Amino acid sequence: MAASIGAKTLANLALAEAGLDEIASRLPNPIGQPNLTAVAGAIFGMRVRDLYVGFLDSCEGRSVIAPLVLARPLIELAILVRWIRDDAEHRFELWRAHSADMDTKAIRQVSEHLPRPVGDPFHIDQFSTMLAEKDAWAAKARKEANRESPERVLPGLTDMIQSIEQRSKADGHGLWQGYDLA
Repeated sequence: MAASIGAKTLANLALAEAGLDEIASRLPNPIGQPNLTAVAGAIFGMRVRDLYVGFLDSCEGRSVIAPLVLARPLIELAILVRWIRDDAEHRFELWRAHSADMDTKAIRQVSEHLPRPVGDPFHIDQFSTMLAEKDAWAAKARKEANRESPERVLPGLTDMIQSIEQRSKADGHGLWQGYDLA
């Protein structure tokens, strides 16, 4: 009996998939060829959605402090996205280099604190080429942005808000309020 229900469900799903594919073929492609705006929008959109869903879930919990814990990354992301907007192409690439730099630091910390045996596919030596490429990318971005600090590729949040404030007092003021809240 269970096998026949499973087969019937699979048949219904196949029909539904075919119908959805047919409907989708008639819809226009909203993005077209991927470009910087589409990629940035997709990346930041996914992060914001995940943070917001976490924020809503935490609001339903018993802890009073839980929503505030997730408010901080939401505000940081708002500051970052607004800062990137003022020079989108350059600053998005700078953010990507910063992310790569943070990845390499995390991988090295994990390998230091949770060492793997030599020959293990997740041993740090297996990642040496990728780590070297990301290190070079971050160093190049640091140099192009005139950032001498080896700690960060991006400026700090307060520096970002000050930069935003130079272009828009209102945006800067609102971001300072959010920053102070979190």
